Amino acid sequence: MKFLFFISAIFVAFFVSTTESRSCNKICPQYCTTMCFYFNNGKCKQICNSCLADVYACQNHLKIVKSVNSACPTSCL
Repeated sequence: MKFLFFISAIFVAFFVSTTESRSCNKICPQYCTTMCFYFNNGKCKQICNSCLADVYACQNHLKIVKSVNSACPTSCL
């Protein structure tokens, strides 16, 4: 019984994550999907345009600053 519960929990988690990814891809370019989840704590917004390098450069700053606007170039928001 515990095994069955474990399997169903994994399925639900997978379904939720794939659903979020799908909705994120509608808003952001494919290569920016991970960044969107990272910057918005799972809520996708279009924060990455054509400046992928700048978005990657913002990661470490965001962990400290906790603000997209103050850490990232305006052109990437």
